[in-house]
Formats: sequence, structure tokens, C-alpha cells
Amino acid sequence: MDEKRNEFQKKALRLQKLGQAIAFQSELMLQHRGAFTCQDTVEKADRATEKARVLVRELILESGHPRAIEITEEILAETVPVNMGFTEEGWFWLHIPLLPPKKTAGSAKYVRSYLYPAMQKCFANL
Repeated sequence: MDEKRNEFQKKALRLQKLGQAIAFQSELMLQHRGAFTCQDTVEKADRATEKARVLVRELILESGHPRAIEITEEILAETVPVNMGFTEEGWFWLHIPLLPPKKTAGSAKYVRSYLYPAMQKCFANL
């Protein structure tokens, strides 16, 4: 139990640091005159925001809330409404209205987090 609590606290502290990094990058953006001059700042803020998003979902799931999975899936469905189905010709189609982050390493966890709940919903209706 203490191990889970410590891990939860570590993630919460990481989220706090990411929030501070996002606030700092936002302040730098406000100081710049043009978008081109602050491209590096925008990219750093984007990376920190994506990391924070994933971390918040993990914290919700680890919170022990009885509806944690449902809440996370609802948030994902509201944030990125994934559409899928079959055409009249029988082809499967998928539309994910988001620009995935540039990934040079890591996992596909980001895309799966949006895709799996939508797939379960789609195929449950068949």
C-alpha cells in the first residue's frame, strides 16, 4: 500500500513540475513578439503539456476511484472524438482528429489511449 502511495506522490510531484515548466514556457511566449521567434519555446511547452496529459490520466487511473476507467474514457472521448466504421464496400475506416506528437522513441501508448475505447464502442455495436 505504501509503495502505491509513494508512486502516486512521485507522479503528482512530476505533474507539479511539468505545470511549472508549462507556466514558465507560457511566460516566455508572452515576451516574444512573433510566433517564429518563439518556436523552440512553443515546442517545449507542447512536450511538457503532452507529458502532463498522459500523467494526469495515469493519476486518475491510480487514484482508486471506482469509476476511474470510465472517467478516463469519457475524457478521452470528449477530447478526441475518434470515428470509425465500415464503408458500403466493406472497407474499415478510421478518423482520429489530432496531430500525433513527433515520436522518435517511446511507445504507442498515446494513440492507443484514444483508439482502444473507441474500438470497443464501435465493435460492441456490431
